[in-house]
Amino acid sequence: MAHDLDMPMPQAFELLYGKDQDAWPRGAAFLVAAYYGDVRAIKRMAKELDEDGKGIEATVANTSFLGMNALHAVGGLGKVPAYQYLVEEVKMNVTKPDTAQGYTPVEHAVSHGCLPAIRYLLDHGADVHQAGADVKVEGPNNHLVRAAKKGLTEAIKCFLEAGANPNVPDKFGRMPIELAAEYGTREDVEILFPFSSAIPTVANWSVDGIINHVQSEIKQLEDDKFVKKRRSDLKQQGDAAFKKQDYLNASVFYTQVLVAVSEEGALWCAAEAKQLRELLPELV
Repeated sequence: MAHDLDMPMPQAFELLYGKDQDAWPRGAAFLVAAYYGDVRAIKRMAKELDEDGKGIEATVANTSFLGMNALHAVGGLGKVPAYQYLVEEVKMNVTKPDTAQGYTPVEHAVSHGCLPAIRYLLDHGADVHQAGADVKVEGPNNHLVRAAKKGLTEAIKCFLEAGANPNVPDKFGRMPIELAAEYGTREDVEILFPFSSAIPTVANWSVDGIINHVQSEIKQLEDDKFVKKRRSDLKQQGDAAFKKQDYLNASVFYTQVLVAVSEEGALWCAAEAKQLRELLPELV
């Protein structure tokens, strides 16, 4: 079962297993200890989990739950001392992805906006040329895409310095610089601009031009949503009036729908109008 990164891990486990943590699977409690960066609790639970006498460090390194290990979970709060223990003492693999979503430790840190954790991982073994931690990777899970969408200015700088490709889109075709214009700050756009290739749909290729283009697209989407909701509301009111045989008001509502609908909606309204004309010719 994949962990929902938009919900803190402890809350996700509470939904799954209840509020009594003592009744949780031991693996869940172990990951929550890692989430909070509680090294003492990690060691204590590892000792309890070590039924084969492999030792605490080996148990910490090899314990996973729902596809995640301690180094993935510690990205929740991103406490550097916990990273130091897991990476430098336990010698956990900083490039190994989880098996739930395929996220590397760096990706978990980015998802939670933990800049110190990102820096630590890049400085301590998250080699940008190694598989699984390659910030040059092409695809929707590019770390720079995530950092731009989170508005993580310093993380954007870190990934660019590490060689991240700023011209790889997310799964919806949006470039990091467009995501920065929508979710981040002007500074984020300015940082990405010198490294980004011109986007054909952006007429004015400048920092201001990109921001204005993205804001215009957002407004258009919002307007489309408003129109759809308005059409839906008017249709419901028209249907209600029609059922009450209040044909005059029904015709008014349906006519209003005609004003703000697509061609498909207009055809629907034309059919409704025809039915009204047949029922009440004197209104038209």
